[in-house]
Amino acid sequence: MSKYAERNRVKIRALQSNGESIPLPDGSFDIIFLSGVYHEIPNKGAVLTELKRLLKPEGRIIIRERSGTGRFAPGRPAIDPFDVSEDLRATGFLYLASRTDPSDKTTTLTIAKTRQ
Repeated sequence: MSKYAERNRVKIRALQSNGESIPLPDGSFDIIFLSGVYHEIPNKGAVLTELKRLLKPEGRIIIRERSGTGRFAPGRPAIDPFDVSEDLRATGFLYLASRTDPSDKTTTLTIAKTRQ
């Protein structure tokens, strides 16, 4: 990651965390994007609460996961978009939408924003 960033003259700061306690100030981000990792999070509520803290007011979280409904689903992680939306609502996010990729029906983007 750092070699790619350096080659493209992008400044990054890598942090390692369990997701429940991230050493950054409140309201650090406009957008948080999780791709293919949400199904791996053991304590989803705690992580979503921490990510919500890191978002600016009206910030958005986008969660991309394979939903397990398409031709590539067998053997791959599958998560129900409804469960993701319920997790978001339970931690105080305003659920906006889910969209499944029509090309193979396996990728779902779930989008939510912080509530004010």
